[in-house]
Amino acid sequence: MLFGRKKAVARAAAWKAQVRLGLYPPFYMTIAPAQEWHPDTVVGGTVTFSNDVADALRQLVVDAGPHHELTPLASRTQAVAARLGALHSNWVEYCDRDARAGESQEYRAMSREWPLPEKVRAWPHFEQAAKDVGTLVDLLTELHPILVASCGRDITQSVKLSPAV
Repeated sequence: MLFGRKKAVARAAAWKAQVRLGLYPPFYMTIAPAQEWHPDTVVGGTVTFSNDVADALRQLVVDAGPHHELTPLASRTQAVAARLGALHSNWVEYCDRDARAGESQEYRAMSREWPLPEKVRAWPHFEQAAKDVGTLVDLLTELHPILVASCGRDITQSVKLSPAV
């Protein structure tokens, strides 16, 4: 009975991770055509939400347990997201330097999530962040089918992405 309960917990954890990860860049890069996303903008958006991604992966590892097949890959993926998370404060400070007086926090947040590509490229940490985002996309692409197999459902079959504007 305990084995069945552990399997159910791991299945629920895999689904919860898909739902949480699906909210943030770069997960949707693994399911959307590449031409829809400017890679430099995705770097900024990923750094913006990197701590949320790391938290989702950390919770997945805790819930799935140390012996689940997805744990090693989820742990490696979480480590890359956490490395990007270490850049988050610097990214916020960098973006807010150019903020105009009177801009709302919401506007500033959107500017960090969807930054202009040239602004991202001018960020002193761009090259390292871009490399880590590429690694994170590769690891999430590898992790996704394992999450699907673990829970028996694929969130990408439920998501309808709007076409690029």
